[in-house]
Amino acid sequence: MFFYFSPQIVKLLFYRGEFTLNGVNMTANSLIAYSFGLFFFVIKEVLNKAALAAKKTKITFKIAIISLFINLIFNIVFSKYYGYVGIAASTSLSILINTIILLYILDKQKVLSNIKDLIFVSLMYFFH
Repeated sequence: MFFYFSPQIVKLLFYRGEFTLNGVNMTANSLIAYSFGLFFFVIKEVLNKAALAAKKTKITFKIAIISLFINLIFNIVFSKYYGYVGIAASTSLSILINTIILLYILDKQKVLSNIKDLIFVSLMYFFH
């Protein structure tokens, strides 16, 4: 929904006063880039809650630090080539990488018993 309707959403919320049509388009492009990472953000949050429930706080902390540095590197590289949209895209990409790493480690340490249930819970959390 954010991907498809981002220009309309941004125009409805912000197109007034000093916020020009160019600002609407720029913000809509950023929202499109952020929308790719939204689903993975939800899965990451469910995985973080599972890790915290299993008392694996060090794992979540270390992965968050790794994700921070990955985001920083991608911000520098992507912003050079894609500007403000690159910054939004790098955030989405770092969330995807964070989710994959967290999913792999929690599955390896037997914290997750059923990945299908995880995906179902993530979808329910996403659409709630």
